[in-house]
Amino acid sequence: MDLVIDKLDDNLKLREFAARHQIPAVSDIGSSKLKYLVTERNEQFLFKDLRRKKSHFFSLDLKPMNVDKIFKSNFSKCFLSLDKNLQVFDSTAGLLNDSVHIANMGFQVTAVEKISWLYEVMQNELDLAKLGDSVLENINLQYGNSLELAEKMKPDVIYFDPVFDVKRKATAKQPMELLRSIASDKNPQDCIEQLLDCCSERLIYKRHKKQKSTFQKFITFSVIGKSVAFDVYQK
Repeated sequence: MDLVIDKLDDNLKLREFAARHQIPAVSDIGSSKLKYLVTERNEQFLFKDLRRKKSHFFSLDLKPMNVDKIFKSNFSKCFLSLDKNLQVFDSTAGLLNDSVHIANMGFQVTAVEKISWLYEVMQNELDLAKLGDSVLENINLQYGNSLELAEKMKPDVIYFDPVFDVKRKATAKQPMELLRSIASDKNPQDCIEQLLDCCSERLIYKRHKKQKSTFQKFITFSVIGKSVAFDVYQK
């Protein structure tokens, strides 16, 4: 099980959340088969990695970004030549880090999340963060299948970031570890051709730099960093 609640937790909002997303309530929180515990405090959902000793609860809140660093990043180089009036479709919303990055560059973003409980948590975090950041008004988070929505919307630009596990000596931050633990095992290459058919201007695909794309000959240019690469397919 990826996510559970404590059977003894009498928080009504948490229990309603668990019921909506079919998250089980367990009595043995120390079971080795469990991954993450979720609870709710002060209008915010918190998570705990049950596989770590002496682990603490953490949130998935949206952190403010350094605008100067945004425009110097490799990710931003994939967007520099694009008109700000183009609609960007983030097909893998996740923790909304990339959607926030794109919105800070001046684009309107439609972000899609297919995991129902993660969608609700991130929508809650987005609503809270919007109270102090007008840039986030440019993000429209939706729940559903990104391929189906992309086919329906036919967006100008599609960003595709299938979560992959980068092997490093240092442990990843806990929110990213959570995201990786629930990520689909589906081969991302299977989605590229479909997404290319859906966008009118550009597809941006994030991958590990050692991973080769089966659509290599269609790449317009790539931006390569220390461990991550972005392949840009221009229509």
